[in-house]
Amino acid sequence: MLKIDPKNLIKNLLNIVIYSVTLLIRLGGAIGNALNMYKFSCLAELNFQRAKLLDLYRSQLSTVIIE
Repeated sequence: MLKIDPKNLIKNLLNIVIYSVTLLIRLGGAIGNALNMYKFSCLAELNFQRAKLLDLYRSQLSTVIIE
C-alpha cells in the first residue's frame, strides 16, 4: 500500500499553489501590457485624425481669407 507523508503532501500542494499564482500574475502582466499597447495605438490614431482635421480646417480657412 502507498504511504503518503502529510508533510510532503502539504509541501507539494503549497508549491502547486505558488506556481499557479505566479502564472496568474504573469498572465495579468501580459494582459496589462496588451491593453496599454492598444490604448496607445488608439491615442495615436486619434491624434492622427485630429491633425488631419486641423490641416483641413487651416486649408479651408486660408482659402476663405484669400477670397
